[in-house]
Amino acid sequence: MPAADDFSDRPPDPSRRFDVVVVGGGAAGCAVAWEAASRGLDTALLERDDFGAATSANSLGIIHGGLRYLQRLDLRRARASSRERAIMLRIAPHLVAPLECAVPTLPAWQRGRAAFAAGLAVNRALQAGQPRGLAATHRIPGGGLISGAELARRAPGLEMAGVTGGARWFDARMSSGERLALAFALSAKAHGAVILNHAQASGPVTDGARIAGVAATDSLTGRAFELAARVVVDCRGVGPSLQPGLYGDPGIEARFVRAVNVILPDQGLVSAVGAPLRDARRAPVPGRLLFALPAGGATIAGTWYFSAGSGREGITPRELDGILQAVNGAFPGWRLAPDDVLGVHVGFLPAGEAAAPEPIPIDRPALVSSAAIGGLHGLWHAQTEKWTMVRALAERLINTLARDEGLPAAPSRTSEQALVGGGPVTLTAEQSAALSRLTPEQAARIRRHYGSRAGHVLDYISKDPDLAGPVPGAAGIVRAELPYVLDHEQVRTLADLLRRLAPGEVRGLPPETATFLAERMGARRRWPEARRQVELKNLYIARSGSGAYSSGLNAGPD
Repeated sequence: MPAADDFSDRPPDPSRRFDVVVVGGGAAGCAVAWEAASRGLDTALLERDDFGAATSANSLGIIHGGLRYLQRLDLRRARASSRERAIMLRIAPHLVAPLECAVPTLPAWQRGRAAFAAGLAVNRALQAGQPRGLAATHRIPGGGLISGAELARRAPGLEMAGVTGGARWFDARMSSGERLALAFALSAKAHGAVILNHAQASGPVTDGARIAGVAATDSLTGRAFELAARVVVDCRGVGPSLQPGLYGDPGIEARFVRAVNVILPDQGLVSAVGAPLRDARRAPVPGRLLFALPAGGATIAGTWYFSAGSGREGITPRELDGILQAVNGAFPGWRLAPDDVLGVHVGFLPAGEAAAPEPIPIDRPALVSSAAIGGLHGLWHAQTEKWTMVRALAERLINTLARDEGLPAAPSRTSEQALVGGGPVTLTAEQSAALSRLTPEQAARIRRHYGSRAGHVLDYISKDPDLAGPVPGAAGIVRAELPYVLDHEQVRTLADLLRRLAPGEVRGLPPETATFLAERMGARRRWPEARRQVELKNLYIARSGSGAYSSGLNAGPD
């Protein structure tokens, strides 16, 4: 078992000058940090809260293969998306797996059976070059047309008026955006990067017209520090620029949109379904699809986009009513009311075209040099809307920095290197014996959650068989996970710990679970009782949320 990491509150050595400091530990920031560190650049990553805790955590979780771009005849983007989906399946097989999808075919030619048959044929051709080393279980099967009866079986409650049948294809899905972001961050750390959660970037350190680093504050201790850097990359999805006035400061309402997904009771979906939105006469609305998919005993549906407005912490009752009206129109058999909603994912994405008739996010990843628009030299901004393209965005960014900023980056290998946990699962005899002490469900969870690091979790059971038992109030969580996560996964608060152990389920865990974990974490961190109580209080405040239908600890989508 590797030695436990030191997650003390000491800031990095102030004399150290990094090649790259990345601000923002969401999907894009963690991927950029991994790309930079794996290419030999001295890298630091700053995240004001926890890695992947906001927008990156709360999406439909689909890693898109580019079928949507075939509708626009954009073969280049479709091919790129198909390639990146295959890469994600290869580098993080424990967290990304194939997902079956289906959509109704309709009389209109754009959504007719002939059009879908042609599109799926092209899609299969794009998938023909799936990379070597991809396990048979993670290869994307081909799709095809299905009957209306088969579609209805896959999508109970779907509106079938005017439906001529269905089309079936496969994409991929993350089991947890939080853990995938963490895997990127820990992979960066494994290549020598300094990764700091709960570290708020407060402003640039400058040397004339050039950025020279980042001033930051540890949000848990209040300690201020600076990180010197040759280049700074701002990957925050929201928040002010490191250079005030860079975008004319139009305010968050103009620069971002709220993206919303709703978590609903399990509706018995067999596959993900792209259902046409319907008008008051039950007629399909051209160009609009509502996606709904099974999600661990629940159903998640989305995505809706709203102006940033004043509902920054959640959505309003009126907005929720509009969402449910759309869901019930597409799936009249569900008959959902506001009280049926189990949770809401709300987050911010960079806004797209200002002239669009309704709020939309940016359509493709963007790299912006501050110097190119009159700002500081050495300061870059990277934005992405989809998880699918974060690795490619990171590779393109570091290639650009090597060319334009003279950074000594080695060739990229991130399309081939497995993320932390992404390698083959091999167990020693002792680890296999420890695994046999678990229920089949617990054993499957350990493999799925930790991948090739599952053996390290089982080592704790080998040393203390009592750790094979479940956590009170959360039978699926094995007690051995607690010390492993505390020792190796950059946990600094109780909310971090819950996010590591039960991503996406923080609001649903009973108080007894939080109390048990706070006591164990406090003992391992040698916290006094007062600190444990503060952690519990902060957790319950965060869980309660401050806006209507708040998503609590997790604030955002894909």
